[in-house]
Amino acid sequence: MIERSVIKNINKYIKTDDIIVLHGARQVGKTTIMKMLYEKIEIPKYYFDLEDSRFLSICNDGIEEIISFLQQKGIIKNQKDNCYIFIDEVQYLSNPSLY
Repeated sequence: MIERSVIKNINKYIKTDDIIVLHGARQVGKTTIMKMLYEKIEIPKYYFDLEDSRFLSICNDGIEEIISFLQQKGIIKNQKDNCYIFIDEVQYLSNPSLY
């Protein structure tokens, strides 16, 4: 895979509390970029593809449901644990601005 220059820019913010949003036209590589970043990160993480109705339901139920799901999966132990969350196809959320 070709290393995208945008990844270098995103890497500046990886260890911050900032939310990083990738947006652009369809089929330009947003998912590929997310997956490349996902592979590089070595702390707890989880990838939600909202084209999967199970993940869409969890995310639509709110952040508490996401935290509960991550705890059940053993990704985090409690709400204070750090974890990267990747949400792909965010446009499927009922109210994405809640995040």
